[in-house]
Amino acid sequence: MQSDRHGIDREEIRRIARLAADSGETPDVSALSDEDVAHLIYEFGVYQNELLAQNEQLEEMRSELEASHDELGALYEFAPIGYVTLDSEANVVKANLTVCQMLETQRSQLVGHSLLKWIAPEKHHEIRTLLRSTTATADGETLEAPVQLSSHGTPKHLRLDIRPEHGERPQAEHCLVALTDITEQKHLEAELIEARQAAETNSAAKSTFLANVSHEIRTPMNGILGMLQILEQRQQDAESQEYISAAKSSAETLLTIISDVLDLSKIEAGKLEAKSESVSLRPLIEDVRKLFEHRSAQTSIPLRVDVDQDIPDRIVGDGVRIRQVLFNLVGNAFKFTDEGEIRLEVQTQEGPESGVREIVFTVVDTGVGMSPDLLENVLQPFVQANAHRTEKAEGTGLGLAIADRLVELMGGNLSLHSEPGTGTRATFTVPCREDTESLHAEGEADAHLEQATETYRLLVAEDNAINSLVMTTMLQRLGHETRVARDGLEVLKLLEAEDFDAVLMDIQMPNMDGVECTKRIRNGESRAPKDIPIIALTAYAMEADKAGFRNAGVDAQLTKPIYFEALQRELPRMVSRHRKA
Repeated sequence: MQSDRHGIDREEIRRIARLAADSGETPDVSALSDEDVAHLIYEFGVYQNELLAQNEQLEEMRSELEASHDELGALYEFAPIGYVTLDSEANVVKANLTVCQMLETQRSQLVGHSLLKWIAPEKHHEIRTLLRSTTATADGETLEAPVQLSSHGTPKHLRLDIRPEHGERPQAEHCLVALTDITEQKHLEAELIEARQAAETNSAAKSTFLANVSHEIRTPMNGILGMLQILEQRQQDAESQEYISAAKSSAETLLTIISDVLDLSKIEAGKLEAKSESVSLRPLIEDVRKLFEHRSAQTSIPLRVDVDQDIPDRIVGDGVRIRQVLFNLVGNAFKFTDEGEIRLEVQTQEGPESGVREIVFTVVDTGVGMSPDLLENVLQPFVQANAHRTEKAEGTGLGLAIADRLVELMGGNLSLHSEPGTGTRATFTVPCREDTESLHAEGEADAHLEQATETYRLLVAEDNAINSLVMTTMLQRLGHETRVARDGLEVLKLLEAEDFDAVLMDIQMPNMDGVECTKRIRNGESRAPKDIPIIALTAYAMEADKAGFRNAGVDAQLTKPIYFEALQRELPRMVSRHRKA
């Protein structure tokens, strides 16, 4: 900058003016011209005005900071969460009003005192440890603690969130602790635990009740169906045979209803699981067809079965559940078909995943069909197809609901297509893989069964007089010799005195039940071989019960009611396995 021709330059005058104003000293103006002095006075005025403006801004900022401080103070004081500052020994350095209200005390009684005064003693050591570790490591910690208040006996529950408070120091000396009242949450948790325990107790009681109901119904049903089978095999006139078949069909229908109720209970409780075992599909489908032969003859409605040639001979799956779903779907078709026919079609198709195939089962009827609104709800429990036709609404309304859940359990899906007056098409798929390993073994087993014409000496353990008569009559009709024991103690005595090829063991008996008796035999507490074949005859149909029987040492199980075919199949297999061993 060029100097003024009458004196020093303006920048220098401005510098002198600011320096003099900041220091408070009077500048030396003797060397300055009059014009320079005038400029100096002017710069003094400008600088003074700037300082006044800065002071006004600083005052505004101070007022805003004070307002913010007051606001933050109010937020700290009245926050919904309690805040305390603690040292490493849990002494209170600072506390907000919310903490005082939580602990029902005055701030003067809190600050300078240990917070542990209000905390349950069993938590003191843990809190001190966390405070020390937090100040040392700067890591946050959380714990829950009960708080006992002097005004009443019911404790509060607080959650303590501990964080280090550094301030200006690199290492924290104090901890900021946020206290949250979780008393209501704890009460809700306790209520939920109590409710869950009650539900589990009720579920166990329900399962026990259903198992007992199943047992108490299946026991007399075994007598009914057993006697009907015995009568069916005797020479009867055509009319008597028709009556016997009708009674047998009605008894089996009643048994199906019982099984439906039990299955739904197990499905809802999540206690039903799909099995993976070797399944021979074609005989299974033929069994279903035979089950409905009598129904077809009575109604004059043919059941046509079409099995695709590509269907594998054996698959890995749950044959019992596949049979049950087919029985429910075909039975439902017969229930609502007055004329025409029913078709069961079985095909195979590619599954949704690469390398997985599905078996597709389709049941088609020419019955009354269903309206769209009923079709939407018919897979729900207790909804009967065409329930408005009361003469057709037999059963519990569980068949389709159970079928849907069983298919889902096996990894497939069930779909229904229907129109009023034109019939219904029910289709379900089951993922599968072909089982080639069991084909050879099955051939050997079948060959053995064909040769199994031996008769056996059997010990029948059965306390029910009617069921005992049924079993001995069936076995004698099959050519076997039998002895009867009324309880487990008598079984052990007879095994000590006589030789038997196998034991047919009822589970529920007085004095000593079948499970305890089986355990004693397996432990060598009788003269009989410890590995003598034991076939359980049980009216308990729940899977958990069956697992318990297997764990006790039972080789096989026949669920009541007992059928001739089951006896004929199981006895040669079990006795031959024992003799081979």
